[in-house]
Amino acid sequence: MAVNIERELQITDPLQELIEQARKDKTIFLENILEHLPDAEETQLDQVISQIEDSGIEIIEIVDREDKDGDRKKFDSSDEDDILGIYLTEASQTPLLTKEEEVLLCKRMERGKNARAVFSNGKLLSKSEREKLLAKIQDGKDAYDHLASANQRLVINIAKRYMGQGVKFLDLIQEGNYGLMRAIKKFDYKKGNRFATYAWFWIRQAISRSVRNDGRTIRIPVNFGGQIGTVYKTKSILEQRLGREATDEEIAEEMEESLQRVRELIRYSQFTVSLDEPTDDQDEDESALKDFVPDKTSPSPDAKTEREILAKNVNELLGVLDPREELIIRLRRGLGGREIHTLNEVGKRFGLTRERIRQIEDSALRKLEKEAKKRELQEFL
Repeated sequence: MAVNIERELQITDPLQELIEQARKDKTIFLENILEHLPDAEETQLDQVISQIEDSGIEIIEIVDREDKDGDRKKFDSSDEDDILGIYLTEASQTPLLTKEEEVLLCKRMERGKNARAVFSNGKLLSKSEREKLLAKIQDGKDAYDHLASANQRLVINIAKRYMGQGVKFLDLIQEGNYGLMRAIKKFDYKKGNRFATYAWFWIRQAISRSVRNDGRTIRIPVNFGGQIGTVYKTKSILEQRLGREATDEEIAEEMEESLQRVRELIRYSQFTVSLDEPTDDQDEDESALKDFVPDKTSPSPDAKTEREILAKNVNELLGVLDPREELIIRLRRGLGGREIHTLNEVGKRFGLTRERIRQIEDSALRKLEKEAKKRELQEFL
């Protein structure tokens, strides 16, 4: 008996047309489903996906496989260049998972969780029993790290959609990782769903909430957030198609919205002026507003030179580490003028456990200590 998805779930007309086409093609992109259900709750999204799958339609998950150097150029901004480049490189190195691999990882995490419960209940255990339980607990942590790492590209893919709304790209990724960790915690592999399908909802929810809360000095209506994103996505598509900047009229026509509505959404998307804003487009020196604001805290020329020499030596020393180790050390030690981050904060940024970050940090520090002794730079550590 055919399942009437549209009647049971009251699906919108555009999505209904998409599903009708999918019945012919036997496939549908997850991205297209989510675009037509921007404000869906988890339960409704689960129902839609389950009903579509029950109808014999294959849901295809798309994760960008763009050149990471291209991504880096697109998203670079001042002192975040290195962090972002390292992150994109790291994210591209873990292969995507099959459904069977997801299930195996979830089962390992489940065994680790059960082992932790036994280990923590206070029961007297033999040395052999303790070792077996600890091994299962560690294996569960490793499985968690693998599942999180394999879905970093999914986080990046979703974060890209919320750029230009007042939150830095790296911060969007970090919020997405909060959602990813929540998805890992709540996911039930026994229901037969793909993890990426399930995680998409939680990642998107975490990122969109961050944009609503932190993206603007002046708050906008919640329902405007998704519509503003649609305006800029449409604008980008049109500019690629036309080879020039799209006009408001062209955007409105493509979206089938009134010109007044599109301009209203664009107006709401504007932000406060940045101190990095150029003062004059014709200025060859590219002076910015911040250049005319006196900074009474600036160091003397001598102190600045000393800091530059020290920074150069430290940067050379960090070159012995792999990209992930270097980034973790920079975040944990506050190098490069950054604030010091806790193990939990760094773990959330990478989608790894607190303990795993500590292990990587310890290993990196041992490498640095060994290298520093060689270079007689111990005083800089």
